[in-house]
Amino acid sequence: FGFGRIGSVIVGGGMAGMATWASHYPLDLVSSRMEASVALGGQQLTMTEHIKEIYYQSGVKGFFRGIGPCLLRAFPVNATIFLTYDLCKTNLT
Repeated sequence: FGFGRIGSVIVGGGMAGMATWASHYPLDLVSSRMEASVALGGQQLTMTEHIKEIYYQSGVKGFFRGIGPCLLRAFPVNATIFLTYDLCKTNLT
C-alpha cells in the first residue's frame, strides 16, 4: 500500500489490536457485567445467566454494545505498542 516499513507496522499493529478486541469483546462485556453486578450489590449470576440475560434483552447486538469506542481506542494504543516494540528491536539489537 506504499506505507513504508514504519507505516506498515503502525497499520498492522492498529488492525491487529482492533481484530483482537472485536473477537473477544462479547466475553469481556459479560465479564464486566458480572463484576459490576457484584460490586453494586446485585444478585450474583453465573456467566451463562448473564449471557442469556443480554441475549433476551438485546439479542446478538447486545453483545457488541459499546464496541465503537473500544475499537477507536484499540487502534492507536496497539499501533503505538507495535511501533515501540519494532523500533526497540531494530535499534537495540
